[in-house]
Amino acid sequence: MRRWAVDNGFMIPDEHFFIALRREFTEYMTNIFPSFEYVPEEELSHHLPILAGKSGLPSFSLDRVYFPQEIGIEITRVVTDSLENVGLRRRTGCKSLLSQFRQIERIKHISREICLVDDVLFSGTLLTRLIHLLAKVHIRVPVVCVGIAINEGIKCLTEAGTEVHYVRKYDTVIDEVCERDFYPGVPFGGRQLASDAEVGIPYILPFGNPNWASIPDEKQHDVSMVCLHQTIKLFRAIEQCSGRIILCSDLDRKVRGLPKGHVPYVDALQVACFSLQV
Repeated sequence: MRRWAVDNGFMIPDEHFFIALRREFTEYMTNIFPSFEYVPEEELSHHLPILAGKSGLPSFSLDRVYFPQEIGIEITRVVTDSLENVGLRRRTGCKSLLSQFRQIERIKHISREICLVDDVLFSGTLLTRLIHLLAKVHIRVPVVCVGIAINEGIKCLTEAGTEVHYVRKYDTVIDEVCERDFYPGVPFGGRQLASDAEVGIPYILPFGNPNWASIPDEKQHDVSMVCLHQTIKLFRAIEQCSGRIILCSDLDRKVRGLPKGHVPYVDALQVACFSLQV
């Protein structure tokens, strides 16, 4: 959020605002999932570079939020306008995956072995596929470093010969979701729309599918309302700090179903709230 704000001439609230916002979100989610845990981003962003450094290999990040790099691998989940999954593609504004791999290959200090860094290892499917694609350009990945590792994913990679280093490990979980996926309009939030790479689809109604976050059917409406109200609170606070109205066109991550032009973004979110209430 801070990088987006600076690039677009806005100011974000201080740390206390975000602490309160996250506390409110955590308390609500704990009522649905009693074993809910909020993992601070600072924990991941602090420890991931340390883990990657210990690998002794050139490291490349799949998530620029927790492990920012000048050259990484920009990949994201993509869905159709009817919310059907169409797999993984490059992030908006980035080169094709093959071009990204070739860029890694051309870096002169690179050996034929690298370390991949990501925020989470869940089933292992994404990283396994990526390791396979890199092998096609003769780049091996003997080590993967992740913020959160689930046993299923660890087993998947280790059985294929890849070491897994992690900040936190869980035996089993219902799901793991980045908080940005619950806040429409936040940079990198949600899944990417196949027909328009500028548009994101958050994991809440009326824009996306709360099942992507394993939200029970009977709770999806209420969770979506809570997240919409929190998003309105967030962007109103940014407007108050900045002395400017945020327009839909100011968003780097446009929102499926909302205007993309010079419409006040908070107004558009309030209309979305109303559509859920009726």
